[in-house]
Amino acid sequence: MTTSDDSDDFDLNRTVEDDAASTGAAAVSSDLEKQLEKLPRLLRYARLTCEGGERIQERLVAEINELCPGLSRTQVWMTTQSPAAGLELAAELDRRAVTQDEPTLRSLSDCVRLCSLPLPCSADVFEDYRRVGKALIAGFRKICRNADTELCAELEEFVFGWAALPACSDLVSRHASAATSAARVGPIMAVHRLMAAKVALRRKLKEEEERRKHRDTQTVSADRLQDTPPASEHSVVVARLSEPQMKNTKLKEVLGPVKGIVNVALPLVLAPPLHIVRSALLFEFPYAAEVIDFALADLVGRATVRVGPLLFVGEPGGGKSRFARRLGELLGVNVWRTDASRADGAAFGGTDRRWYSAEPCHFLR
Repeated sequence: MTTSDDSDDFDLNRTVEDDAASTGAAAVSSDLEKQLEKLPRLLRYARLTCEGGERIQERLVAEINELCPGLSRTQVWMTTQSPAAGLELAAELDRRAVTQDEPTLRSLSDCVRLCSLPLPCSADVFEDYRRVGKALIAGFRKICRNADTELCAELEEFVFGWAALPACSDLVSRHASAATSAARVGPIMAVHRLMAAKVALRRKLKEEEERRKHRDTQTVSADRLQDTPPASEHSVVVARLSEPQMKNTKLKEVLGPVKGIVNVALPLVLAPPLHIVRSALLFEFPYAAEVIDFALADLVGRATVRVGPLLFVGEPGGGKSRFARRLGELLGVNVWRTDASRADGAAFGGTDRRWYSAEPCHFLR
């Protein structure tokens, strides 16, 4: 073979490479969507594989030639399209990434591995396969929070499919590449994940519906409570209960005798003119002026009757009980008398010996 023959042969090969590069560049410029351009390079080629994109190798050659024009290993890989040539090209790109301090070359080397690797059935390619898997996971973590949901789903299928290939190689053709196989295995794996997600979603929706119904019930009860006339200066609501509480069977006996005052604003007794009450008491108890003034002191300036606890001390027959009864009568409030020497706490708190009857205390009654 002459020197000119060698030159012609080289030019022919160069023309093939240049044509592939130009074809790939044209494909890149015309087909890539905006969202695809924002993806890490490795995920970009993974998605092209999932979509069955054409001229993937040509696209990759075009990018390699921009940084490493005339690289002989690129020509060999393009011509032979063998896994061995692809791994040699990837190793060369890794070497140049270090010597040229060019991180882009390292990502290109991972893309060459992605497009070249066969199924991981041999220990010879497993380290390269594992490296691409780590790069896929790292890239997916970067974009999964901000990318479109549908795009994330497609990429997740591929990443999971790639990771599962060592255990699922029997599901695909042994002659298919790792990238093509990952694109097929991913959706198979996703079926069960989707079913589990649907079950979890149904459960979540059911729980939210139950919580909504519970909130609506509480809202209705609260609205009904709000319909209760509010307590004012001249009234008081002794007991507020929601509708579920009113229907509680455990409270049925307790509520029986006092149901009429639940959620009802009860009117307070208006205070009478204090000078009239004082005069009447002084007429009946002239010796107790100091006690009368002390007992009426809490009512000064009040519109309704409210007397604090009072303890009358004196000899038997001194008129203590009669004074307390007359004080209540003149103020317009009922007076109830109990013998403390024989009473237990039930009369004042609804407890102790009357617990079995669920009877409320005397003050509520």
